[in-house]
Amino acid sequence: MKQKPRLGVILKLPSRCFSTEKFKLAEEPPLLILQGRMLMYKHILFPTDGSAISTCAAKLAMIFAREIGAIVTGIYVCPEYHLFDYPGQNTEHALERYSHESSAHTIKLLAQVELMASEIGVKCDTVSAVSDYPYLEIIKAAEEKK
Repeated sequence: MKQKPRLGVILKLPSRCFSTEKFKLAEEPPLLILQGRMLMYKHILFPTDGSAISTCAAKLAMIFAREIGAIVTGIYVCPEYHLFDYPGQNTEHALERYSHESSAHTIKLLAQVELMASEIGVKCDTVSAVSDYPYLEIIKAAEEKK
């Protein structure tokens, strides 16, 4: 009896996808080989923190999504502000400053994700949250985006 070919996606990365220095994506793109047409992934959620390795993973997720016709959602979870009040320290405007700087950082980071998605040619949505427990916010976003 002849076996049916297995359906699925094989992600084949070049040997130099990640350089050992600063985790930069190599010049040659990864190859995506699709086997069959039935794919279960329609929406890919990926967390990002702006690091080089996270950016590389986001790029691979977007390339994968483009190849299978899925959309992507990038999520950034900013840590909550915790005030440590030391004698002689001016903490009057610390929360306001932290809020302003973290909002600016979040906007900048998610704008880079959206720019990367438009360059790759995949539909992208972005989500941000504030929490000391990023995994809970990622799960919550996944449930909301179903």
